[in-house]
Formats: sequence, C-alpha cells, structure tokens
Amino acid sequence: MSNSTKERILAVSREILIESGPAALTFDAIAKRLGITRQAVIYWFASKQLLLRALVLPWIRAETETLIEAIASTTSAQSTIEKAVHALLRFHLEDLDRFRQMYLGIQLDPKPAKLIGRETLNQDIHPVTAKMYESLAESLSAGSDFNGSVPARQAAVSLHFSVLGHCMMIGLAEAIEDPLAQPTSALSRTLIEMLVKGICKAG
Repeated sequence: MSNSTKERILAVSREILIESGPAALTFDAIAKRLGITRQAVIYWFASKQLLLRALVLPWIRAETETLIEAIASTTSAQSTIEKAVHALLRFHLEDLDRFRQMYLGIQLDPKPAKLIGRETLNQDIHPVTAKMYESLAESLSAGSDFNGSVPARQAAVSLHFSVLGHCMMIGLAEAIEDPLAQPTSALSRTLIEMLVKGICKAG
C-alpha cells in the first residue's frame, strides 16, 4: 500500500472530525468514504488512539513552533506578550476548524481520555506543551520589565489560556453567524494591555 493511502486516511479523518466530532471517527466511516476496506485503514493505524495522535500531535507541534519562533528575538516581557498573543491568534484564527478539534471537539466525546490515551498524553503531547510553556516563561522572565508577581510559568500558561478563550468566542460567533460587536483587533489589543498590566512592571 502506498503512503498516499495514509495521507488520504488522515485527510478524510480530519473531514469527519470537523463535520461530526471524534465519536463519528470510526474505521468503518473512513473506509466507506475512501472506498477502501476497513482492514486497509487498520494497516496504517492499528487503533483509533494512534489515528488521533497522528492528527492532533502535528497541530500541537505547529502551535508550539509558531509561538517559539515569534518570541525568539524579544527583549522584554511586554514584547514577548505582544508577539505571543498575535502569533497564537493568527495561528488559530487562520484555521478555526483545526482549533475546534484541538481544544473543543474532544471534550464532546463521552470518554475523551480514552480517545487520546494516557501514554500519548504523557509521552507525546505533554513534552510539546511543556516546551511551549517553558520557552514562553523563559522569555517573559528574561525581560527586565517582568514584575514577578506570579511565577513566569504560571503567567505563560495563563497567557496561552487567555488566547484560547478569545479564539473560542470568535469561533462561536462565526459558527452561529453572529458578528462580534468589537473587532478582533480591538479585542486582541485589550487582551495584550491586560496581560501587560498583570505581568510587567508599571511605567
């Protein structure tokens, strides 16, 4: 079997995830859509956990790489906040379907921990997110304007979570075709200002 079959399986799996969520992602559904046998799917992915890993892990790695690249040349906590927020927002808002499957879709399945698997979380996903938070924390704390009111790692996680919350609400507004009263650019500026006030020294 050619490697193109594997890529087709991943592409169709993404489509099913976006359309119907993780519960609908079955080997039978993939095989039917591709016109191949269930065994052909299993040849490439022996379990649903391995399939989800192959879908989700590259997305998480890409998010981490995007952030690390954005803050690589920052010289202050404020510039780190600004570049991190803008980079994360761009990354997620350019593909809201991907964002929904990374952070929202899995929560709608009755057994999300089983879907991903503890081994994948511990061995594959946690090291990547740890790298993201460690890099962001290091960049924040290296700035002379970092106020230290909260640990740098805690500030890094809170920054990331805050951006994800923005993306969630922007995605919701888009999904229900109910435009936000405030433009995304204004909301991102406000978020940055709030983070700067909490993380950086005054003045």
